[in-house]
Order: sequence, then C-alpha cells, then structure tokens
Amino acid sequence: MASRKLSLSALIRYRLCLVLALAMAAWLSSAVMRGESSLAATAAAAKVSATDQGFSPAVVVVPVGTTVRWTNTGKLKHSLSGQVHSPGVLEPGGTYQRKFTEPGEYQYHDGTHPDSTGTVVVVAGGGSLPKAHGNATHYYKATMHVDVKESWTYYNPVLGSTTGKCDPEEGSGSRDELLTVRYPDLTYYRYPSEHLELLYAPKYAPAKFGVFRVRINSTYASDTEKPITCPNGSTGHAPTTPNNCSANYTGKKVLLSLAWGPTATGDRISFTNYGPAIDLGDCKGANQIIGALALVGVKGFALPVNVVGNRVNYDEAETSKLTAPDVKALRSGRAFTLDFSVTLHFTTPCCDGYDTPQGLFAVIAAIHDYTASLSIHFTPRS
Repeated sequence: MASRKLSLSALIRYRLCLVLALAMAAWLSSAVMRGESSLAATAAAAKVSATDQGFSPAVVVVPVGTTVRWTNTGKLKHSLSGQVHSPGVLEPGGTYQRKFTEPGEYQYHDGTHPDSTGTVVVVAGGGSLPKAHGNATHYYKATMHVDVKESWTYYNPVLGSTTGKCDPEEGSGSRDELLTVRYPDLTYYRYPSEHLELLYAPKYAPAKFGVFRVRINSTYASDTEKPITCPNGSTGHAPTTPNNCSANYTGKKVLLSLAWGPTATGDRISFTNYGPAIDLGDCKGANQIIGALALVGVKGFALPVNVVGNRVNYDEAETSKLTAPDVKALRSGRAFTLDFSVTLHFTTPCCDGYDTPQGLFAVIAAIHDYTASLSIHFTPRS
C-alpha cells in the first residue's frame, strides 16, 4: 500500500507539473505574441509623452503607489486638466509627475488642445498573496459575461478638428459586444509542498457572441481631388469619399480556455481563444481603431474580444491581479463572483497601435469612449 500511495503521489505531481508547464508555455507564448510581458507593459505605462498629436500612450495602467510622469515631447505648449491637473503650462521638454495612491480611473485632457484626452487606470490588485496551507482540490463550474461598448469620432490633431474641411477623415464608428461563456468543468489544485497552485479548464468552452456589431460611417479625403486651402494656411483635400461599413458577427463561435495561477498566469485570470477566424469584410479598417489600444492589467481585463488582424483575439485577455479576498474565495471551494469593469475616455494619436500610414492618413486620430464589464460566477461542482 505504501508503494501504491507513493506512485499515486508521484503521478499527481507529474500531471500537475505537466499542466502547469503547459499553462506557463501558453501564457508566455501569449506574451511573445503581444510583444511585451505584463510587467513590461505596466512599467512602460508610468511614462506618457504629450505630443503635438495627443498623449502617447493615451491610456496607462499602473498599480497603486505608482508615479506617472508626463513629458512634453512636442514643439507646442501643452498642459493637463481634469482629474489630472498640471500646475501650469508644460513648455517643450517640460515635465509633470503625480503619484497615484488610490485605485480608480482618472480622466484628463490637454488644456491647450481639449480634444486630446487620456486616462490613467490605477488598479488595486497585486501585492503579496495570503499563504496557502495544506493540499486541496476543488471542482467548479462557471459562467462568464462580457459586455463591451465603444464609440469613436475621427479627429485631426493638427487642426484640432472633427469636422474641418481639411480633415483627412470625418465621421464616427461604434462597436457593441455581448458574450456569455459557460465553463462546465474547472479544476483547482493546490500543493504547497510542490509549489503548485492552479485553476484551469481541462477542455475549451464553446460559445457564441450574443451581440457583435461594428459600424463605421465616415468620409475620407483623397489626394486625387482638387487641393484646397486649410484654415492654417496649408494645402489639403476635403473628406468627400464615402467610407462606410456595417458588420454583424452575432452568433459567431469562439472556443475559450481559462486559467489562473500565482506563477502560471502571474496571478491573473487568463483567456485564450482557439476558435475560428472571423472575416471582417469591409470593416477591416476598423482594426486601426479597435486594435489601437493594447492594455495589460486594466482594472478588469485587457480589452477582451479585441479584434486584431482578422481574428477575434483573446490572447491579450487577462484580468488584473486578483486581490487577497479574491484568492481567498477561490481557495475556499465555495461559490463566489469576480466582477470587473472599466470606463475609458481617450484620444489615440495618429499611428498609435498600428503601422504608420502615409500621406493624408498620417494625421488621422480618433476620440474614444469605451466601457466594458466582465463577470465570472463560480459555483462548486460535485
């Protein structure tokens, strides 16, 4: 009997090590695909450039206690107004910094260019996790709900205009998404002596979008049209060429994994989509806006169901680090719910998040309003 127990213990350790190794490999692969790790993204978010086209990055995500530093890297004067307020104007090369001690979302804009906006997201998660005692295995089932609403208006940062006669693109777009995913089989393992702790779904969960719609109504300028004189005295072209699209992917399938571990996923709930690609059709141009923001660790998640390329990409979807109460609930084996939400108002300068366009399109920016929520309800499974 003793040898059988030893073999069983060894088998359990082997299987757990294998599961953990696979989860770590998937997570690291995701980080490579993003071109950055979560830690690198968070560290980079502590610095913001106030350019003549807008703030870059337009949204930063930092843990409590972080000091964010703004530097005027442009040729014009800039300032910060709103929930982040600089004491005066920032001359070219000037700086302002602030330490954020409370979690929340801090909206601000450029006092000299009001349409140039940004958000600092201060997350409460992270820190030292409570020590786990004793081996444990819990079985859960879970239901996840995702709700995303985004709208944007095209903006000319050079002229500070959304409706000017020389704007390279004029108009707006929107995206609405609703998704419910049911995980019938989630397993939580904890073996402190082996330094193993992991929650994962042994099988990918199939789901369909309840709502997934993208719409763009705009006109753009063509350099083949007759030149006109712009308000600043430069020569440009009027946005008269229609650029409209409407796409509905409601009912499209996804196939999602779910995993959490202090080591395997950096204490974040992590998702990966193994579902089929989605053809964006005439709305492929929306990628320049929808994919313009690649967040890691937003108070809630990193833009889940974000469209990158022609695929619904969940490789960038992960929550912020769980708090100590979250982890305590996860370890308990009892029912609990994780709720996350984020509200962002920001302006993406030209080329922030996609390849630099040429000619007229080099001055297309967009003003965004983005709200999203993610909820996961866990219940014990016998």
